[in-house]
Amino acid sequence: MKKILSIVCICLMIGSAYANDSDTTKIRQIDLDEVIINASRVHAKLKNLPNKVEVIKAEPVFNGTASDVGALLIQNTGVDIIQYPGKLSAVGIRGFSPSTSNKYNALLINGIPAGTQNISTIDLSMVQQVELMKGPFSSLYGSSAMGGVINIVTPQSRGRISGNANLAFGSFMTGKAAFNAGGTIHKGLNFDLGVYTEHQGIDYTIGSNNLLAVDETEKAIIGTDSYGKKFAQTKYSQIGSNYRLGYDFTDDWSLSYLGGIYFAKDILSNGSFYNVYGTDKKDITRNTNSFELLGNMGSNNVSFRPYFHSDISDYYNNASDTAFIDSKSTFKNYGFQLQDRISFGGHTVILGVDNNTQNYAANRWSNNTTEVAPYRPDYINSATGILAQGQLSFMGGKMNISLGGRFDLINFKIEASELIGNEEASEKHAVFNPNIGIKYFLSPNLNAHGSFGTAFFAPNAYQKAGSYKGYYTYEGNPDLKPENSNTFDAGIGYKNQSVGIDFDITYFQTGHRDMIVQVVKDQATGVRTYDNANEAHMNGIEIMASYDFGALADYDFSLKVYANFTKLLEATVQIEAEDAEQKMKYVRDNTGNFGLQFLRNRLSAKLNARYIGHRIEDNWFVWYPNVRPDLPPLAEASQPEYWEKNLLKHPKHLVFDANVYYDINEAITLGASAGNLFDENYTEKDGYNMPGRHVMGRCIIKF
Repeated sequence: MKKILSIVCICLMIGSAYANDSDTTKIRQIDLDEVIINASRVHAKLKNLPNKVEVIKAEPVFNGTASDVGALLIQNTGVDIIQYPGKLSAVGIRGFSPSTSNKYNALLINGIPAGTQNISTIDLSMVQQVELMKGPFSSLYGSSAMGGVINIVTPQSRGRISGNANLAFGSFMTGKAAFNAGGTIHKGLNFDLGVYTEHQGIDYTIGSNNLLAVDETEKAIIGTDSYGKKFAQTKYSQIGSNYRLGYDFTDDWSLSYLGGIYFAKDILSNGSFYNVYGTDKKDITRNTNSFELLGNMGSNNVSFRPYFHSDISDYYNNASDTAFIDSKSTFKNYGFQLQDRISFGGHTVILGVDNNTQNYAANRWSNNTTEVAPYRPDYINSATGILAQGQLSFMGGKMNISLGGRFDLINFKIEASELIGNEEASEKHAVFNPNIGIKYFLSPNLNAHGSFGTAFFAPNAYQKAGSYKGYYTYEGNPDLKPENSNTFDAGIGYKNQSVGIDFDITYFQTGHRDMIVQVVKDQATGVRTYDNANEAHMNGIEIMASYDFGALADYDFSLKVYANFTKLLEATVQIEAEDAEQKMKYVRDNTGNFGLQFLRNRLSAKLNARYIGHRIEDNWFVWYPNVRPDLPPLAEASQPEYWEKNLLKHPKHLVFDANVYYDINEAITLGASAGNLFDENYTEKDGYNMPGRHVMGRCIIKF
């Protein structure tokens, strides 16, 4: 009954606002086809790119329930994201397994490395646009861009100084505050500034219902005793700032400094709901710095972007007040992008050189003062890439072709460590990756598109050149090759704003070879190494569709019904060359969003449903017989094909979010949002149940 009442209330709010608002001003339309996709590097318009691209503009960023980029992607795009408590997310695109190291996706801010792989620590305070490019893009960004590219675009404000203050408070004693401003200070001097803080004061409560039917086994997998319970150690606090200071020397030349700081203090972890891994906490300090020199010289647009980022994590031996730091990791990421974008005859070509260095260092202590050997030695990965990419237009824009390639030379270096006892070592390898894509407009509204590309993921220095003793004894494999993939996709799209229809269906197919796994090199000594042993195959269908009933009324209002769905037809992995293929773990068979969005004059409202499909995971709790004692007999009887392999097939879920915003006047907007509206008890990762229903009120003051 509560579920029905919630939907009725939302519909009544929408209907009431539509009936009572006498202002008949047309709603503002955003033509995403004309949006420039910065991640393409050729600055192509969305409508001309043959690749599958999804864009989130600023409006849904602020008028929604999401508090970080990870949650924003979950609610607005077709990606597979696993969220954990404690500001941690793992991203998977097109069947690539979600990883907290984000190993198969390039995460960028303004086209350069973001300085973190944890997308949940990227706040929304200075997000102007989020670009999700699906498919292999190592031809543009080198290692990691096998599943796709996530690029966050921040403002470049000019003119009158304007901004907003954003205040919110809600469930679990969660408070948020953000301030943003930007514009021209004096003549060519301009700036952007964003400051934000967020604090969750009490542990969250797990949901108490399931919208979709679950059997007894699935309920035991979720955790029979977890429904409606508190999840201990899920409080957190964070604060940060992003800023830009720029100067326009002329209309053609400008220089900007972009920076950011992020602090997260006492991020607690219960390990899981059952606390089987122990309780601990960590602090995160991140600092990002980059410069951007832009210049136009006739048909040439030159850019030079050097950057330096550092990310420091302090891990405590427990979560008590007397805890001390028992380990520290420091990750530095620095390099530059040098690029010339040349435009001629409706075509665009870029030539560029990228350099990127990743420097990792670790320390560990047995108490506050005695330093002991870290789990692995320090390393440096350094890559230099040379690329060329063209965006070509023919037949008056009816045919658009993307074509390019990139050569990368990668150097690996392991630093010597007296505490570990290893010597300095180094290795290198080179790799080339091409891409091609074609989009052809059969009519002004109908297009066919397809693309092909290769991508790679470079092994790290430990795997290639290491020789050290941590928990085990490891020896690097100098013959280790990069993981590599090739992806083909093809689809057809139709968009006609005058009749309110937007539709695209795309089929993709990926072969993922030379997957790197850890193996025992010597059974007698237990020495471990790494090998290119696994191979995976993924294919599926992506569907994006929407219809806007506002087209029937010349867009006096917008009432859009939409769906974004990805169905994996195959996601299998072959562990060894002689073994049979098996289903890939941690990858959902189906993911998607669907819902309703209403806009009219001062009111906006949205009801979004996220469908989370089945996934297969290792049964980690088989080693903890006192945890979920009702599960073994149930799973053995109903999932014998998985149970005998120490696996579990997790149930599917449906999670609703809703929000309503109203502009009191040009300066003040009030809003309310409800996350997990129907109090679903669901897990993104086994043992890590997510928050139940939570509500929040918000006030946005513009100036």
